[in-house]
Amino acid sequence: MSEEAKKDLRERLEFFFSDANLRQDDFMRKILLKNTGDYPHQITVDVLLKFNTIKSYTTDAAVLVEVAKSLPEKLVVSSDEKAIGRVNTFTVDQMKGHLPLSLYISNLPLKKSDDDKQEYAIKADQLRDIFQEYGKVAMVKLRFRNDRNSKRRQPKGSAWVEFEDADSVAKAAADVLTVKDGAEVEPKRKIELEGSQIGVELLEEHEGLKKKRDVNGTSKGEAQNGDDDEEKKDKSAEFVLDWKPGCVIRLEGLSVEECDREAILDAVAEGLSITVDEVKERKIYADYSRGQENGAIRFPDVADDIKTLCEKFASGDVKVKGAVVKVAKILEGDEETTYWNDFIEFKKKQKQNHGSNQKRNKKFRRD
Repeated sequence: MSEEAKKDLRERLEFFFSDANLRQDDFMRKILLKNTGDYPHQITVDVLLKFNTIKSYTTDAAVLVEVAKSLPEKLVVSSDEKAIGRVNTFTVDQMKGHLPLSLYISNLPLKKSDDDKQEYAIKADQLRDIFQEYGKVAMVKLRFRNDRNSKRRQPKGSAWVEFEDADSVAKAAADVLTVKDGAEVEPKRKIELEGSQIGVELLEEHEGLKKKRDVNGTSKGEAQNGDDDEEKKDKSAEFVLDWKPGCVIRLEGLSVEECDREAILDAVAEGLSITVDEVKERKIYADYSRGQENGAIRFPDVADDIKTLCEKFASGDVKVKGAVVKVAKILEGDEETTYWNDFIEFKKKQKQNHGSNQKRNKKFRRD
């Protein structure tokens, strides 16, 4: 591997273990928070080598360990060189640590995609390049909302830019803020993207004002900011899920005409040599909507027969409605995190809608 490639891999590894990423990456955070097992607060090299971005650089464990050792101030390698962790262990107390280090960006330009859907007209790297002159940018996160009708994430037109230190965010704020203490201000430097002037606010102030609006009602500032909270969120919309890695089998190439949830559960029962009732008792769920080519089988906990079942689908020993699936795989890494994040967002929206319906029903009863 060239020195340039090692440099790029070092940057990716540094990012994966950073505070900024661990606040967003449920998969890595759950592993690194564990203080039990053979490698407490560490993630095995074998697991890291399955990450798509790491695989694009190397599949050699020795190379990955070598690069990790080149970051002695941030990373530590286990004595047997089979796991990597942080020098400073990440804790749940650090989950809100991004607030004083971040800017809230609004009014980002959107465009229509080739299939006539809205998408961002800019890339996260464009924002990174703009704000990098104020200090090292730890994370840029373009924000989305789930659209239940299209089953596609819709851009909110806003983003977070997190810096590595407080001095950098202060320097940026002094130059580009367009909102301060909830009021519009004239920035020293106006930033335009695709013909739109973006809004910039300290994320900590933005979140504080949102909480006040939740208590006192929608303010004028909220409407001007065009924030994602134009709909007031009910407490009932809170949803927390302690998901376990390695519990989702993705199925691709299902029969659009024949497949349904019941057919998938029948196939699961066959593959596990149990009845459908026993499948349901184990709380194994078929995540599928009619007319789709892809679906998933979700287990509530890690089990030895998950891998066996996946292999049976992949080999064609188990079929769905008599048809062999094209792909069967256990989700891991980025794909797994994305799946669970989408599921959690769906459940939050579901609970929010349920709460809204309850409020409407109470109003009708009062009337």
